[in-house]
Amino acid sequence: MLLLNLGPVTLTECVRNSLLQTDLCHRESEFFDMQEEARTRLVGVYGLNLDEWQAILMTGSGTAAVESMTAALVPQNGKLLVVENGVYGERISQIATQYGIAHESLKHGWMDAPDVAQIAARLDANKAFTHVAVIYTKPRPGA
Repeated sequence: MLLLNLGPVTLTECVRNSLLQTDLCHRESEFFDMQEEARTRLVGVYGLNLDEWQAILMTGSGTAAVESMTAALVPQNGKLLVVENGVYGERISQIATQYGIAHESLKHGWMDAPDVAQIAARLDANKAFTHVAVIYTKPRPGA
C-alpha cells in the first residue's frame, strides 16, 4: 500500500487493515449509523447530556482542524498565546492573524518540546491571555 499524504503520518496496523475494506458510501444507512455512533460516543466522552449537546463531525486536513478550532474557541475579546515549535504552530499564528485574533507567539525550534517554564513565565507576565495553543511534538531521540 502507498499512502500519498502530506506530513509525517504513521498508520497503525488497525488503520491500514481498515483501508483494505470495501468503501462505505456516505449515503448508505451503515454510514449514518456509524456517524451517529461516533457523535454519541464523543458527547459521552465529556459526560454531557445528549438532549443538550451535539458533536459535529467535520472532514478536512489537519490545517482545517486547527483553523476551525482556533477560529471557534478564541472569543473576539480573547488573546491567544501560540507556542510555535513547527509548521502547525506557525500556521496557528497565521490563522490568528487572518481572523484578527489578538495573539503573541512563543518560538521554539522545530521539533523541540515546548519549554513549560518559559510558557508559564509568559502567561504570568501577561494576564491578558485567555487561551494557549500548543502542538505536541515528540522529542527527538537524544534531546
